Amino acid sequence: MSRLDSKIDNVEQNLRALSFIEKLSVEIGEEEAKGVSTKGFRLHQEVQISLEDAPISEEFVDPVDNSVHQVLRLQQAVRTFADEAEDPEDKKRESRLKSAVPTVKMAPNLLNNFLFILAAVCSNTAGYYFSAQAVTKTNQNGFQALPSGSTFCVANNSQYWFFMVCNSDMQIISQWNLGNNGVQLASGTLVDHLQQIFLLGTNQFLIVTDLTGTQLRSVQNVQCQAPISLTHDMEKLYILSNGCVNCLSLESLELQQSLTLPDHVKDARSVTASRHSLILATPSAVHRLNIGTGGVKKLIDSQNFCVAVIDSILIAVCETNGNAVFVSSSGQRLRSFTLSDYGFNYVNYCQACGRSRYNNIICHSVICCGSYLDSTGCFVLLMHMSCGHQLLGRVSIS
Repeated sequence: MSRLDSKIDNVEQNLRALSFIEKLSVEIGEEEAKGVSTKGFRLHQEVQISLEDAPISEEFVDPVDNSVHQVLRLQQAVRTFADEAEDPEDKKRESRLKSAVPTVKMAPNLLNNFLFILAAVCSNTAGYYFSAQAVTKTNQNGFQALPSGSTFCVANNSQYWFFMVCNSDMQIISQWNLGNNGVQLASGTLVDHLQQIFLLGTNQFLIVTDLTGTQLRSVQNVQCQAPISLTHDMEKLYILSNGCVNCLSLESLELQQSLTLPDHVKDARSVTASRHSLILATPSAVHRLNIGTGGVKKLIDSQNFCVAVIDSILIAVCETNGNAVFVSSSGQRLRSFTLSDYGFNYVNYCQACGRSRYNNIICHSVICCGSYLDSTGCFVLLMHMSCGHQLLGRVSIS
């Protein structure tokens, strides 16, 4: 009987500890109704602290398991609200962007006999060295330290995988081939903090390499269908394919969650991780997908190719009219500029061969990846033109 009384006391204590969170939930609803969204950040912090301090014991879990799940859902809802709320720094960021001058660096013409499937900026290059023909982990004669902020590209043909590294000026500093062992690559993503490249084959092989291209591990039977887009956060790999997003562990490569997209975003053609959400680009809009709940919110209407998350709170949207639009995480348009004005023209024109729309030249596929380096936001665009050429450029704005 005394043990039962002890458990009841624990439950009552936990419920009292969580009552404050219920009060915060009501405040969030009131503030959202008023349109005072910036308070969501402060409320989010209060909830986080309260959840950490709340003594949810094992005795609490069994009798009121449903309440625990409600609290967890509340925590996720508050995170989402904070993500979607207007960032108080948006005004400062908008002011800086208005005065900033974009710079565009174009890579030399890419090899036509390789199909490029990945282009990404790598800031974590410590411990790697390069020559004109290879990247290694040992400092040998003729090798130099691999510069931070290098752009890594991966391509393939029927026999080889092709690796290419460009410096910040988009000059090629290293390139090499590796046998593909019969695996044709469809997509990939560079995981900067792990110094690893995740490559997805058309035969549903997922292969992980280091920055030298050396294979570290692989897994078969990854469920995916074209078109495919990969992204990641600090813990998970996300594969957008055939109307759903599969979430895999970066460490074990095991499937942890599968999110079925609502009908209005099933045509999403690119996915990018941002905080606790995924940014989805459909042909007509940019949306935010909540990873925890599966809910989707439209950020902006945009005739776009793809998006890149610069620093988790700044999104670059690459539009079909040649504009690059910088958008805050809450969906506020901060800056727009025309890429062709700065030397990157992909609208009805191919810079590689000079053909125009009168020759039926269109950009039919884009890969985009963002990064934030030394107070400078940048994103890399890889364009596949209908004439067969591929264009690679890097856009920076500080």
